[in-house]
Amino acid sequence: MMKKYILCAAVALLAMTGCTDSDYTLDKLVPSEYHKIMLIKDSGKHNKTLLDIEDDDVTSITIQKLGSDPTLTADVNIRTLTDEELNSEYSEPEAVNYKQLPASCYALDNTSIAFASSDRYKKIQLSIHPQQVKAQMATDTEAKWVIPLKMESQNDSINAESNEYLVVIDDVVSPAIGFTSAVPEAKVIQKSAAADYTEKLTVGIDTENKWEVGCTLGIDESYITSYNNENGTNYDLLPADYYEMPADVKLTSGNNEATVSVKVKAGTLPAGDYILPVAVKEVSRFKISSSNIVPIVVRVMGNQLSRTGWTATADTENKSDGCTADKMLDGNVNTTWHSQWNGGTHALPDNIIIDMKASHSIDHISLRQRAAGEDYRDTKTVEVYTSEDGNTWTLVGTCGMSKVQEDQIFKVTTSTGRYVKLKVTESYRSPHVSIAEFYAYGK
Repeated sequence: MMKKYILCAAVALLAMTGCTDSDYTLDKLVPSEYHKIMLIKDSGKHNKTLLDIEDDDVTSITIQKLGSDPTLTADVNIRTLTDEELNSEYSEPEAVNYKQLPASCYALDNTSIAFASSDRYKKIQLSIHPQQVKAQMATDTEAKWVIPLKMESQNDSINAESNEYLVVIDDVVSPAIGFTSAVPEAKVIQKSAAADYTEKLTVGIDTENKWEVGCTLGIDESYITSYNNENGTNYDLLPADYYEMPADVKLTSGNNEATVSVKVKAGTLPAGDYILPVAVKEVSRFKISSSNIVPIVVRVMGNQLSRTGWTATADTENKSDGCTADKMLDGNVNTTWHSQWNGGTHALPDNIIIDMKASHSIDHISLRQRAAGEDYRDTKTVEVYTSEDGNTWTLVGTCGMSKVQEDQIFKVTTSTGRYVKLKVTESYRSPHVSIAEFYAYGK
């Protein structure tokens, strides 16, 4: 720091005294060692992750010539630190096990750099060989492998704070290929207005692409179970007759991404809840990323049926506070049916029968938890039955309700009947259960 102050003061003094007095020329005011000062621009520590490819990783390092008279010539040399220097300057102060990569792991295009009078800076190229580095790193996985460069000169001043360039190799990783587009929003389509549509997905590589990479696409059926378990859904695989997609896609050199168009034939798709897990199955080189599956989700459902004239009865109600079965049909989310709790309770299961007064084809229903705190949104599992006569019942679905305050729509096996029975079999707060609203969808 003192050297910097001396140089600045000298320049300032020269400016004040003018340039005509030979007693105050720059070379007399400034010590000769500051006429030219050599340094490495962006010196210090540089962490780097290499790609596991055959091509070298090339870094450009800039050597600068500064000082009071940078028109002077200069010569510098680049060498690597000795193991002793590496330990004393880095390993011991930082308590890190730094190890020097052997010369076979990299190359410098120039280690003796001569500056002409007109040169203000010069660049040297450090080429790191990923395959050799990867092999060397495998010999000691606990070490932090480095390339420690130092600039020196026999005749010229070197900035002691900017004379080293330490390359720290963090890892050698393979480029990864997968989907880079966001997961498409789930489509909800009314059967009466259903039409085909196309989802556009994007496959990409996570680095600058210099290669031709082929990607084989397919459907990962095993993904469906984990998706349903994670989201509390019951989606079925979209049948093969109802979609079109390419079998493969190619990433071309210079292009990091490619588009995949998937056509969903919703116009003829039967009512139901479907998922199509589109996956990158194979790549011609490198590896498949963790983002290798994109689910396309579509729900095709009938119209919401009018509940005008419908009635509901239950084998248990809490009549003392008006929590009767008809409250499930009143369109008011703040009213609710509730199993008996005042003056006794009713053991599960509880049954509610809805009379729609006419036969309907039903493909979905919706249920809503009561408008209360989460601890009192108590209905957990509901079995759904349909019947034409109210006596013979067919199980068409099982609904696992979440403790959320919204309409929860469930797919049921498309069936025709006048009556719907809701059989509540599980509670989050047994034996208490409640439902605020019920809707049916179909025609």
